[in-house]
Formats: sequence, C-alpha cells, structure tokens
Amino acid sequence: MRRPLIPIVAAYAAGIVLRYWINNLYILGSVVFLVVFSMGIVLKKSRHTTVLLCIFLLAGVGNLTVKFSYVSQLAPYWNQEAYIIGDVINVAYGDTAQLKLQLKEINLHNQSIRLSETTLVMLTGEVENDENIVGKRVAIHGMIREPQGPRNFKTFDYRMYLKIKNIHSLVYGTFDGIDVIGKGEINPIIKASSQIKYKIAQVIFRTLEKREAGLLLGILLGDRDQLDDAIYESFQLLGTAHVLAVSGLHVGILYMALNYLLKKMNIKIKTAVILMILWSYASVTGFSSSVLRAVTMAMFLLMGPSINRKYDALSSLLAAAFLFLIINPLLIIDIGFQLSFAAVISIILLYPPILRKINFVPKYWAELLGVSLAAQAGTWPIIAYHFNVLSLASVFVNIPIVLIVGYLVPIGIVLTAIGVLNLSFTSLIGFIVTIIIQLMLVIVDISVSIPFAFLWVPSPSLWFMVAYVVFIGILIMGESMIKKYQLHRKKCLYGLIILCMTLLMIKALLPHPMEVIFVDVGQGDCTLIRTSQRKNILIDGGGNFQQGVVQKEKDIIVPYLFKNGISKIDIMFASHGHNDHIGGLIQVLDKIKVRYVVVGTEAFKTADWIAFEKKCKEKNVGIYTVKRGSEIVIDKDTVMKVLHPAETLIQSSRDDVNNNSLVLLMEYKNKRLLWTGDIEAEAENMMMDQYPSLDVHVVKVPHHGSVYSSTEQWIERITPEISVFQVGRNSFGHPHPKVIERYEKNNSLIFRNDENGGIRLRLDREKIEVYTSLSQEMK
Repeated sequence: MRRPLIPIVAAYAAGIVLRYWINNLYILGSVVFLVVFSMGIVLKKSRHTTVLLCIFLLAGVGNLTVKFSYVSQLAPYWNQEAYIIGDVINVAYGDTAQLKLQLKEINLHNQSIRLSETTLVMLTGEVENDENIVGKRVAIHGMIREPQGPRNFKTFDYRMYLKIKNIHSLVYGTFDGIDVIGKGEINPIIKASSQIKYKIAQVIFRTLEKREAGLLLGILLGDRDQLDDAIYESFQLLGTAHVLAVSGLHVGILYMALNYLLKKMNIKIKTAVILMILWSYASVTGFSSSVLRAVTMAMFLLMGPSINRKYDALSSLLAAAFLFLIINPLLIIDIGFQLSFAAVISIILLYPPILRKINFVPKYWAELLGVSLAAQAGTWPIIAYHFNVLSLASVFVNIPIVLIVGYLVPIGIVLTAIGVLNLSFTSLIGFIVTIIIQLMLVIVDISVSIPFAFLWVPSPSLWFMVAYVVFIGILIMGESMIKKYQLHRKKCLYGLIILCMTLLMIKALLPHPMEVIFVDVGQGDCTLIRTSQRKNILIDGGGNFQQGVVQKEKDIIVPYLFKNGISKIDIMFASHGHNDHIGGLIQVLDKIKVRYVVVGTEAFKTADWIAFEKKCKEKNVGIYTVKRGSEIVIDKDTVMKVLHPAETLIQSSRDDVNNNSLVLLMEYKNKRLLWTGDIEAEAENMMMDQYPSLDVHVVKVPHHGSVYSSTEQWIERITPEISVFQVGRNSFGHPHPKVIERYEKNNSLIFRNDENGGIRLRLDREKIEVYTSLSQEMK
C-alpha cells in the first residue's frame, strides 16, 4: 500500500468520533462490533489489514474513553470558596483577565490540600496588565466552579472547549484580590516564550495606534484579546479570519523568509536554525493546532533529505494528525484543528485539478486563485457549521489579504526585533506597518459592504457534510482508481444525487415529533415551537442579558436557531415591548427569514418596541394585531388561541405594559400549553373571570416567577402538570420563593432555565417527554 497512513489514521479517527458521539457504552460496543464485522466482510481477502485497522479503531475508542474518565482533582470542592495557590502559566487580558494556573495547593476550612492540576482563574474588576506575572507564584481567594456544558441544545460547549486544553475546573475571583507570593516552578521554555510575547506586545502598542496594534498582534501571535470586535467580525464574515489566528500561512511565510536569508548556509546548520526558530515561534504563539501542524510538516520537509526520504505532503499531514490525536484525542473536535487539516488536505488534493481547469488564467494568478479555491472548498462546510456564515467573496478577497500578510509578517517581526533593542528606531517601520494595515482594512471594509459578499446560513447536517465529501471525492478520483474498480464518474455523481434526493424525500414523509423548546436566554423569555408539520414558531426572543453578564443578542438566540438548522420562522409572536422579550427578535429579523409577526397591542411605544417595528418595516415583515378570542391555525394538529389582551386594555395597573402582554394557549391534539408573557395579578384575575375552565398541561410561568404574578387562585385554576420558569441571574428576585412554593403545592413539576439550561418538550397524544440541555436526560 502506497500510503498506509490513510486507512490507519481513518480507523483511529473513526474510533474517536464513535466514542465522542455515543455515550452509552453498551450501544458503543454494539456499533464497534458492527463496524469491525463489516470491515471483516469487505476486507476478507486482507485479514492482516483488517486486524490492524480494528486495533487502531479500538485504540481511538479507548484513548478518548480514558480522556473522558479523568475527574478533576478540584471536583470535591466545586461551589466552595478556597484560598488558591499556583504558578501562572499564561495570562490573557480582555474584558476580564484570565490566568492559567498550575495549581500547587488550596486552603479550605483551615486545611491545606496539595494537588497538581491546570485550572483557569477568571478575574473581575479593574484590569492591570503593566506587569508580566507569568512564571510567578500567586495566591487568590476565589470560588471553585465546574465548567458549564452547553446551556442550549447543540450550542457552544464551554466545558468541552476547556477539556481540549486539559482544564477541568474554574476559579472565580477579583483582580485586586490576587497576590504575587514568589517565583513559580514552570517550564522555562513557557516562561521564556511568555516574556518574549510580553515584550513584543509592549513594542507593538508603544509604536502603533491601538486599532493597528491590536490587529498586528493578532496577525503575528494570534492574540485577539486587544483586537477590535468589529474588525474581527468583518474578517470572519469574509472568510479571512485565519490570518488573525496564527496558522500554516504564517509559518509558511516565516519558513520562506528564513530559507531565503539562510540560502548560503550549510544545509544541516540551516535546517537546525530554521527548526529552532519555527519551534520557538510555535511556543510564543501558544502551540495552537494549526501552528503545530505546519511546523511538524516543515520539520518532515527539512529532515527528509537527511534520511533519504522523499517528502510526501499527504503522508506528512496524516502523520502529524495521528501524532496529535494520540497525545490529545479531543483535538478532533477543535475548530482550529479541523480547519487547519481540512485546508491543507484540500490544497493537496484539489489544487492540481483546479489548476488544470483554470489554465486560461495567467500562471501566477491561476496559482493564487487555485490555492484559494482549494482551501475554501475544503473548509467552507466547517466554517458554515461552526460560524453559520458562507462567504461568497472569500475566494477573491483572500488573495490580496494573504499577499498583504505575506509582507506584513516579516516587516512586523523586524519591527518587534528592533523595538526590543531600541524603540526610538521603530517609528519609520511603524509608519510603513500602519499604511499596510490601513490598506488591508480598506479592502476588508469595501468587501464586507458588497451585497451578497456573505450569507448567514444554518449549520449543515452531518449527512450533508458526508455527501459533500463523497461528491468532491468522486470529482477528483484518479483515472487509475476508476479503471481498477470499473467505475464511471458521471454515473457515480448521478447515483449520489439520486440517493440524496431519495433520502430527503423519505425524511420529508416520515413523521416529525412536535417539539417545544424553552430556550435559555438568561433573564428573558424565548420559546421555539417545531410542529409535526415542520412549521417553526418563535414566541419572544430574549434580550441582551445572559447569566447576569451584558451580552449581544446575536450571541444567544440567532446562533441557537442556526445551530439547530432553523433558516425560517413561519410566525413570530412578540408578547410585549420590554427588552428581555423582544431584544433578541431584532437580531432574528436581521438574519433569518420571518413570514409574519403577531402582537397583542402596539399601544406601548417603548424604545425597544420602536426599534422592533423599524426592523420589521426594513425587512418588509407584516405586523398583525390579535385580541382575545382570535385563533391562529398553525397546521391540522395545532391551533394557537389568544386569551389576552382584550379589546379594552388594562390601564392604571402596577405595570400596564406587562399586564397587556400577549397570552397564548396552544392546543396540540389533546395537549394544552400556555404562554403568559409578563402578566401580573390584574391580568390573571381578568382571564379567570373570562375563562372559568383553564386547565393546561404546561405553563410558561408569568413574569419569570415574579411575586406580583402567579396568585394561588391562578395556579389552582390552570393546574399545570409542568411549570417552566424562563429566568436567569437577575437583581429582581426572580423567581420568588413563594411563587415556587405555590406551584409545588399544586404538584406541578418545575423546570428553570437558570438551573436546567434549555428545556425541550416532546409531545404526542399520550405523554410529554422533557429533556434539559445541562443534563441531556429525559425527565
């Protein structure tokens, strides 16, 4: 076999993926057995190959199982305050400071406990970053916490993100509460790298303006802490954000520059010098996946002649991937790892055929365009999945951006090298760097403003991505393989298309469960209804608060919808004009197609309501007003009845905006679910007078569990089996303990977004199944 690493790495990676997807070990064992059995049938003539691949498959499963089995040494002390002592490995300064600590001991209840584990310390308060404390031993009084999993289904998993970095616990403290108590005992390479990085940052910020300095620091070192959010978002929308995360591009530029400068040096000495500098660069930039991949491949390239081996890019890439996944199998879900390896393998496989197809373009530009097209073809599904953006301009914008970065990296390195020696000599180079950066920003600003330069898209499904890879594989399949297996390229493509269309038709015909998801948007309301007829209904959209921290609306509900494959909202209900209900709807209107908006009243012109109306007009979305007694037929099984407000609005109450919230009763088969907005006792009393019988199976508790709502008479009237509190950390005292007690007194099963994360209800005629995102279990 010419490239034995292909099946070996594929089998090992498949084992990791199977273990990651399947938590149940019995199901995992059954699936692994079926895979091994199938391999035995397919490769019956190659028994030794089958055994070898099975071993690597099981090795992947076993390695990740061991990784998952690790329990943090701090786990027994979660949710307790302690005096933490450790050595600082790394510091990141953004809106808050984050210290990566190698723990030495904790003091808890007058007891000293020695341990050794890496943890992340989150510091609030005024940040002071004039002193580099990496390598110092520090002490801090803080709260030990378990990292949280995804608060909503299919959204960002912070706990897993930290696990990839071998961090399993968090400590929360204040910046002014940290004390430097001595010298630490950390790896001298890490300490030296930190000192170099600190000096580079100082030179850059003392030479350039803040905006340009933050961008150059991102390009040279991949440090985005000081980068303007709007600039980074523009790069991301154009598919050029890879230049702001140190990658193979940067290593390639550095390698070519060194190779040119040292061309007259002895080959062995040159190899040693280049490798030393490249590994030093990898250390300073934090050993990111993409840099490690590039430096490892460069090492194979440089060392190949000395061991009489011809360099093979694909084999080098697979060897690097295999090595990294042995060390840390969780890297397979790291975005940087996925993008880096996908981009390189795409260039290796797709660049030659693409270059042949565009031979009408002048050679130099054809080569640039070919590399860009190949890289984009391999990475766009990953970018679409993780970032929900499809950049149509990326193929062309990447060419000038990469060319500029090709000059900016070496010039930036010269700037920092001179600045470390004497800052007075950096002004001229700083001026040149500023001009180059401003040129880059002009290109980005113009490109991002072009209509259809990028599109917002939902995350593609796993099956779509598999079909895409197979499609590309058929297109680039070599003639030798076609002849060997007697294949016909066009027939294979047509067969794949027919298979995909057939599967889509079957999926459309299969019954779809009725789902109601109470999305965790922090202190606010948001419900997504996915009907059995595949209609998408959104009731409110949250505001801009998440777990007590101010956060942009786009960081909550829009990513949730995209991650769950929602590209269209059939009906959007807005209960009333407060930010914690309609703040997020403005972002939904901006990025997702909405057919209709339904409201109860437009009488209360809050600032958020005015912005909401303006966005509806901008997007040509009609706003329809309904009153008590209105009915909206969603589909043949689902009817939405309007219970409130009445034609005559409630006036002079404690809060008229709240008391005139839109109240909806959904009837699905024999199930009744009630949404109550922020109504208070006055509205509850009015509805009890109007509706003598109002039993429901599920209620969205009024006003986040406010003491002014959910009277005893109201709860006795609706008698909910399930009560959902849409609430996050807040200063209003929601939910009030007395309100919780009232629902419990009526034997209602209580779920809360602040404790359970997202809450998903699956309905049928017989039962209601409840799943919560933080436990991932059925209730």
